[in-house]
Amino acid sequence: MPDIPTDEFCYMLDDIQRSAGRVTLYASRWDLALRASQVLNQHPRVGMGGEGIFVDSRLESINVGAAWSVHGYVFETERVLNDMVTLLFQDVGAEGRGLQRRRKAPWHYWEWP
Repeated sequence: MPDIPTDEFCYMLDDIQRSAGRVTLYASRWDLALRASQVLNQHPRVGMGGEGIFVDSRLESINVGAAWSVHGYVFETERVLNDMVTLLFQDVGAEGRGLQRRRKAPWHYWEWP
């Protein structure tokens, strides 16, 4: 759900990956704060999900898919919170956490079945 322009995030991603090892992005097209930021800044935001979800081979993008309108959905949605706990404490990739791969050129993203 980061409110960062996609092009700036691309430049930062190598450094983020070096320090974190595994990088996971949770995104939602229903995040009203990101929608407003995208309109005001006239540039796609990294945390926007749906058809415009940010994909890159250096991270796992997860489209939360549910119609949550609050910016803190990551911490208020049990499914997302449980996924994050599994990711952090068991270091399991998206496929091992039961998410399904969805194709988006040039890469892919993940979502719940």
